[in-house]
Amino acid sequence: MEITNKVFLGIAVVAIIVVLGVVGYSNFAKKNAPVTNSENSSTKFSDATNCTDITKIDFKNTTIIDDQFGALQFNNGFCESKEEPGNKSADWEHIIIDDFTLTPEPSQIVRFIKINSNHLTGSGAWDRLIGFKCERGIININFDQKGLYGIQVQKLGEKQLSLTIGEWAKNDPMCCPSQEKVSIFQWSSKDHIFSLESEKVQKTPP
Repeated sequence: MEITNKVFLGIAVVAIIVVLGVVGYSNFAKKNAPVTNSENSSTKFSDATNCTDITKIDFKNTTIIDDQFGALQFNNGFCESKEEPGNKSADWEHIIIDDFTLTPEPSQIVRFIKINSNHLTGSGAWDRLIGFKCERGIININFDQKGLYGIQVQKLGEKQLSLTIGEWAKNDPMCCPSQEKVSIFQWSSKDHIFSLESEKVQKTPP
């Protein structure tokens, strides 16, 4: 009986040590796990929880997450990025080239930022037009459109926005689309967003 008790006591001690080890490792793993952004997160702002006036946010000195280029850390509206971490020089140059607001409703202000991304070590350039709003104290994206080789933006009052982007026909060279797509976005008072109302493809003017 004494031997049995000793064996039981030994097993209990081993079990306690194993449990403590598992708990300790779990806490260590959680503490040291990398912080990941939400899949719906598109921006990082140190003052995101204090967003009460979108017109006062300093977009030219913040970090914007881009699906294509990753985290773009702007300084005075300028940023560079690399296609591979080991590259000696930057592959892309990103510049905030436009900044304007629309007020489709008295309580709804949308701040639009246009970013031009130029390929320094190759061909190609992108424009990205992003619309931001303050909602429940944080910054949310209300509008997001990209265009290869640029976007022409035209404000049609406070509730409409026109975007013109190159449209490539089957045999067009990459440099020179023969067509363009004109998209009209209309403010929705129900959903509080700019949604696509109409679009048409036409020949690019000479």
